[in-house]
Amino acid sequence: MKCSVFEKDIYRNKVVFLENDFLQIGICPGKGSDIFKYLWKPQSLELLAKTSDADFKFNKYQFDTLFLETNEAYYLGGWNELLPSRIRVDYGSEAYSERPESTVTSWGYRIAKHEDYGEVLTCFATMPISGLNVEKSFYLYGSELNIKESVKNISGKKIDFSWTHHPTFGAGLILGDFEIDFPKCKVMDYIGFQGSKTDKIGEFLFETSSVPHGGKLIDLSRYKPKYNEELFFTLKNVEYGCVRLKNNSYGICATLKWDNKLFPHMWYWSANNDYIKALALEPSTTYLPDYEYCLDNELLFSMEVGQEIQTEISLEING
Repeated sequence: MKCSVFEKDIYRNKVVFLENDFLQIGICPGKGSDIFKYLWKPQSLELLAKTSDADFKFNKYQFDTLFLETNEAYYLGGWNELLPSRIRVDYGSEAYSERPESTVTSWGYRIAKHEDYGEVLTCFATMPISGLNVEKSFYLYGSELNIKESVKNISGKKIDFSWTHHPTFGAGLILGDFEIDFPKCKVMDYIGFQGSKTDKIGEFLFETSSVPHGGKLIDLSRYKPKYNEELFFTLKNVEYGCVRLKNNSYGICATLKWDNKLFPHMWYWSANNDYIKALALEPSTTYLPDYEYCLDNELLFSMEVGQEIQTEISLEING
């Protein structure tokens, strides 16, 4: 069965669904083209995390009428794209912006027929601060969602920024017995580095199987946070753009693939609390969220005036 695309109103917001025999994908163009639903139909498993107040926020806010102050204030869970995540700006007294424009901006969209895929959804927007013009198309084929993206700098100046995809996995993948198959890399204890008085990053790099946490070493590929525990690490110089999350209890595996030249690093975030139970595996252009450090050490991604790039990222389920 080829993909069909249909529109629906959820409370005050227009959303778009892509669906075939295996998957149902929900996208909210009005809120950054966020993916808020990724349903594995053969087992009725929702694979993305959802905040406890997501339904309340859908009901209270009409996202496409707002330029949202922060991603956190309106966060629903799901899969966000932080483009740019942080960028130097020239207005007021603000030296740089930590507002991830793509996820706090309303996007337009169109639905088109496709000979191979059935129907395709394309979302598009121009970022009001950075001047990045972005278009991304969502293709659903079999058990895989593929996102092809084009980004062009129409700001009239060179820009330096960080860029991160933020897919946050939930109950369908992280309940029961699960493990992560990481690419070869070094795990950075970013929290420890941030609180130290040294800039020797090498002192904070570890193997995925022996990461310091809570006074002991943990295996990041199998660790489950305790109640009210939250972890954040960054993964430096991943060998290839692929990570697998296997749930042995449900007998499924999610494979996330991306352009490793554009996103050579990953961020890892997991949380277990009443607000959200989540595991995020996030391809990123930088291994450090700290903008000023990245700027000082030339760790940011740069785009020249008029430069255009194409990239793609995909999530496939096998069960």
